[in-house]
Amino acid sequence: MTDIPLSIPPAVIDKWVRTHCISTLSSSEESVATPPYETDLDTFNYSLLVQKVRKAQGEIMASIFRTLVRITRSFLHYRARNYLITLHFQLSKIVRRCRALRELSSLSPGILRDIELSQGDLSAVEHGQIKLSDLNDIRHHGRRY
Repeated sequence: MTDIPLSIPPAVIDKWVRTHCISTLSSSEESVATPPYETDLDTFNYSLLVQKVRKAQGEIMASIFRTLVRITRSFLHYRARNYLITLHFQLSKIVRRCRALRELSSLSPGILRDIELSQGDLSAVEHGQIKLSDLNDIRHHGRRY
């Protein structure tokens, strides 16, 4: 077999289409089927095809952007919001700790002795050796370390 099509005269193809009733109208003598030799590609409307392709590309891009917006909105609404709430809680906790340490540090050594604490205890809390919540245990039960 070759890739080159056989050269069949147009009259033979048209006659064959009419005799075999392929795609013909009953009231018409002419065939509705257009043989390839009658197709004039020079007059084909490419601008309409290009317009449809561009419209399809635009719809695809709009779909992609809608998806990106939906994902971003979901992230900002749920994940970022929860992250900011957690961050705010942690920062509030640090601020409260700093305020408590500042207030305890401002007390005189006599008052600290009355509540069974010392400047060393406060210094240990500031440097992270013990927790501020452990000071209550130290005050009631003495030092564990």
